[in-house]
Amino acid sequence: MWAAILIVSFALCGAALAGQIKWRHLSSVNGDLPAPNSGNQQTASLVCDIDKDGRPEVVLVVGDGWAPLMMYQWQRGTWIATELIPEVDCGHSLALVDFNKDGNLDIWVAEMRLNDGNPDAKNMLLLGDGKGRFETIVISEGIANHESKIADLDGDGDYDILDKPYSWQTPRLDIWLNTGTE
Repeated sequence: MWAAILIVSFALCGAALAGQIKWRHLSSVNGDLPAPNSGNQQTASLVCDIDKDGRPEVVLVVGDGWAPLMMYQWQRGTWIATELIPEVDCGHSLALVDFNKDGNLDIWVAEMRLNDGNPDAKNMLLLGDGKGRFETIVISEGIANHESKIADLDGDGDYDILDKPYSWQTPRLDIWLNTGTE
């Protein structure tokens, strides 16, 4: 019996080894991908088909510094950069969900406050139209977000925001409940 188990285990492992995943490396250093804004540390990213063209878009935001929120779309053999928000200050919170349930993905980005810096820190929602265009809505200003998360916190079927700061007014926790559209 043990010999049979050993043979089956070897056969399964051998099959897994034979079908190993192969990887092809693409890099902005080699010109294969869009190069993020020069000198900026892009510490949060999203990848999804935002404009429903069958190819994923790339969204990048700087986490420790100031830079635009950027989206990159593959069009006719090249990456096209689109500035979604001109300046984000320490955008440590980033998510992609359909907040208003219209069938189009929306981008959520929120800024951090380091101690008392960035007093106008914004919590922003970019409502998507499914074609790569967005309407920006400011949810809050002056309240810090750091690695904040999206979930249905009140069980009503829509997405809410769980917000916690990094060092500003800690310990602290805030929740932004999505109460729907008017």
